[in-house]
Amino acid sequence: MYNIPTILTAQEILDKAFKKAEKVGYKGRKEDTVDRINSFSDTVSHTLKRYVKKFPSIDKLSPFYREIIDIKVGRDALKKSLANLQWASEKAVSIAREEKRKIDEKNHAFIRKKVYGRISSVVKKVDKDLKILAKAREILINLPEMRNDAVDVVMAGCPNVGKSSIIRALSTAEPEIASYPFTTKKIIVGHRIEKERVFQFIDTPGLLDREPEKRNEIEREAMAALSYATDILVFVIDPSETCGYGIEKQEKLMENITKEFQVPAIVVETKADILKRKTGNLKVSALTGEGMDLLMERIREISDTLRTPLDS
Repeated sequence: MYNIPTILTAQEILDKAFKKAEKVGYKGRKEDTVDRINSFSDTVSHTLKRYVKKFPSIDKLSPFYREIIDIKVGRDALKKSLANLQWASEKAVSIAREEKRKIDEKNHAFIRKKVYGRISSVVKKVDKDLKILAKAREILINLPEMRNDAVDVVMAGCPNVGKSSIIRALSTAEPEIASYPFTTKKIIVGHRIEKERVFQFIDTPGLLDREPEKRNEIEREAMAALSYATDILVFVIDPSETCGYGIEKQEKLMENITKEFQVPAIVVETKADILKRKTGNLKVSALTGEGMDLLMERIREISDTLRTPLDS
């Protein structure tokens, strides 16, 4: 989704710059020294500047992404690292410009080594920042596309109740599946693009089907990120119990999750083609399509109270 280049370490950037500079023709003349200095400083500066330019604006990321970055890396730390790389990029050019003015026929070799040393010192100072960017990059490039302009609809419920099937039925394209950055579990994201609004459906198996007290620290962090990004919660119950969980356990989980998220919630009973209970909950079937239009209608009704139209 994000075209962020691989982030090199400080030493790798310097090795790259030295290698390019060495390829510049060198006969021991002042002009050759200037060319090598230009090559070295430009390689360093352009590499660092490219990282800053290609990294997405933190404030423009979706709330879900921002929260993940904050938990795993720290938004302020990432912003500071990007600023430090911008400084280092400009400093490399400044050092080269400053030292080139001092070059004459006798001292040019000395000046070249001095430039290499000063710029190398600057690059090594931002090695920690490069590592922070590398970590943030791995998170961003491995997550499915999350739109910042969408209404976020999070699916919850015990395993095998039909959450992902509902997402597939409501999405306008095949949902994207990717590894979640906190666990080995998967996150499923589907989009539905309508005239005035984009709906983003999210399912995170292994996170929303566990009672709060049974989650480990990483799962709790993931839940914090997910709950921050949720506009509407759809809790799915399987009344047929073919999912392997009894109604009492499913309803207990529903109480815990709806209390934890504290957002507008819709309770859906799935697998209506197998069994329907006499309750006030919406009945749906991803297999036959029963109730899907009504579910989407209820989601739209709630979203109308939350967000303005996409193009307003």
